[in-house]
Amino acid sequence: MGIGRYLIAVSCGAVAFVPVAFAARSVRRRFLPDVSAPTAVLAEIILSLTLVVCVSELLGSIGLFRLAPITVALACAGAIVWWFTKSATAPVPQHPAPEAATRVSWLDRAAALAAVAMVGAVWTMRVADSFQRGMIATADTVWYHMPVAARFAQTGWTPWLHYSDGNSLTVFFPANGELVHALGILFVGNDLLSPLVNVFWLGLALLAAWCIGKRFGVAPVTLIGVAAVLGTPELILDDAGSALTDVASIALLLSAIALVIDAKTSHDREPERQELLVCAALAAGLALGTKYTVIPAVGVLSIAVVVLSRRGTRLRWAALWAAGLALTGSYWYLRNLFAAGSPLPSLNAGIGPLRLPHVPFPNAKVADYLFDGRAWNDYLRPGLRTALGPAWWALVALALGGLALGVLRGPSRVTRSMAIVGIAAFVAFLYSPQILTLGRNPIYFVVNVRYVAPALAIGIVIIAVVASRFGRPVRTALLVSLGAVLVATQFDGSLWHNRGTFIAQPVADSSARAWGLAVGILVAVAGVAGLAYAQRLRHSRALAVAVLSTTLAAALAGGFALEQSYLSNRYGGASVMPRILRWARDTKDARIAIVGFFAQYPLYGNDLSNYVQYVAHRAPDRHSARITTCPAWRRAINDGDYGYVIVTNPGFPFPSRQPALEADWTRSDPAAHLMFEDSNLIEQANVRTHAWLFKINGKLNPAGCAPSAPPQAKDRPPP
Repeated sequence: MGIGRYLIAVSCGAVAFVPVAFAARSVRRRFLPDVSAPTAVLAEIILSLTLVVCVSELLGSIGLFRLAPITVALACAGAIVWWFTKSATAPVPQHPAPEAATRVSWLDRAAALAAVAMVGAVWTMRVADSFQRGMIATADTVWYHMPVAARFAQTGWTPWLHYSDGNSLTVFFPANGELVHALGILFVGNDLLSPLVNVFWLGLALLAAWCIGKRFGVAPVTLIGVAAVLGTPELILDDAGSALTDVASIALLLSAIALVIDAKTSHDREPERQELLVCAALAAGLALGTKYTVIPAVGVLSIAVVVLSRRGTRLRWAALWAAGLALTGSYWYLRNLFAAGSPLPSLNAGIGPLRLPHVPFPNAKVADYLFDGRAWNDYLRPGLRTALGPAWWALVALALGGLALGVLRGPSRVTRSMAIVGIAAFVAFLYSPQILTLGRNPIYFVVNVRYVAPALAIGIVIIAVVASRFGRPVRTALLVSLGAVLVATQFDGSLWHNRGTFIAQPVADSSARAWGLAVGILVAVAGVAGLAYAQRLRHSRALAVAVLSTTLAAALAGGFALEQSYLSNRYGGASVMPRILRWARDTKDARIAIVGFFAQYPLYGNDLSNYVQYVAHRAPDRHSARITTCPAWRRAINDGDYGYVIVTNPGFPFPSRQPALEADWTRSDPAAHLMFEDSNLIEQANVRTHAWLFKINGKLNPAGCAPSAPPQAKDRPPP
């Protein structure tokens, strides 16, 4: 992309999002004029996200998820909200906060800053790796997260289902996270912003942790604790620089909890802050629309909010909370309901003979292996060590201890209720159906440990809140313990030592580690400077504007150089299908059919204009299965009007012994031309992969298929 398109992206982004930011600030000042600064920022972010997501879903529902309509709609919506709330904006009352909430020592602030710098450094290492070679380190990013985002941007429609493989495992997942990536694609014209999206969610999670702790005078402890969870190998290797949505769901759930705690433990004359509860409902809905694994936690949180309300107001609060939850969290579930007859088609739900439609989904559960000694020795304990780092036992003990202590010794009803929310998240991890087993072994447990991260994060912040009851020595001991867990985790071989794991690939270049160290040092230096000059910045608007303007100008100038470097290297050094991926990078506006593999996102090209579709049989009940006959295969290629077909061995990149029948069905038609075969040796498994790229010149002939071999006598059905 040239400088002209880059300037268009910057201009459209400013036109669209500056009014949104002003609108969120105006609404917050109107309805929450006296909340403390961290909570005010958190509320404004949630309000901004609500406006952006709702406008995007509304336009996407009518096929107008395009750059011009989105820019105009966001600008207009922000301007309208700002106009109607600015004139009624109340002056900010000067209510002092409770003493415990404001007294944070320099030592505690320095410890929190060190934790942020440490996590920022290791996350930056993975982000830099994605900018150097593309978001290829984790399978889910190229399997369905980014293909779904790209399809939103390509078609302008958000309700349409996108099958990214030969089954129905991922097609019904909620997609708020993918919607954010699609917005970046619309404005920039490529996925330059995507490796940075999860850094935003990381910052939001740390902000929410600080807000929770600030109410009880333990903000540095809660921040360091959540940093210890987000600094584990599983979340770093999976989420940093990728499009996975685990950190997004954690950030939004913690935001909802922070706002509920602040509302229910207000120091003002009112017993609760109703506007904060509405904002919390919006945050909970955003989490619900991001990852369905948070449904149990959000459900228990909803019950807690209603139960904690005053008598006589519970019905009204149930209605208000449900309205906020539905506004930001119901869209994708309504899409599923209209498309498949059930809001959660992967759940086999019903009463007696009355069952909701459902699609096949693995039903293995972690709870099935809790009392299996061999599973613990071979998979569960090693999986916890690999996913959570060398101090996994301390992290799990502190989190589960926090949940138990929160219920038994929580300082208030609201903190005890939030502990129950964490317990619900933990129980859901144990009993929810997962893609867990290969054969009868829970081999994928190590990957699925990230689903328990919300429960760990909640448990950590709750134990910090409970510690606030026992004085400074206990708080200091907990801070040191959590800091030690975070530091110990950095010595895991999969992080800075760059050893590959089952979770994800190691970084490809040592310069990514250098970038991580540089950013970590920069964050520490900037943080120290910010603490030293905080008072001066607060009292000198000109100085604050100058610092902000300089930072923004540097980011915009560096963004263009980063984009040029990124697009020149994006997916260029792939070890699997290298010739095909190099061909796809510069191919534009092609319709590409694929089968046999699911890591499809690099085929979309640098400008994401290629339309890539996994070809399979789609039944009316939304089930998906492999096409089994040559005529049906050729008809599917014709119906999709595909110009290219890519076929690999079944099970690619670790192929099975099944033949690639689709390659034979395509090759034998005169309208198909084999451009080249991409063959690679996978040294770890000592197997060779094969991928064929065909160009389709006209329509394939279903009637020209060779006759199928008759079944053997032993396979013939009985008369």
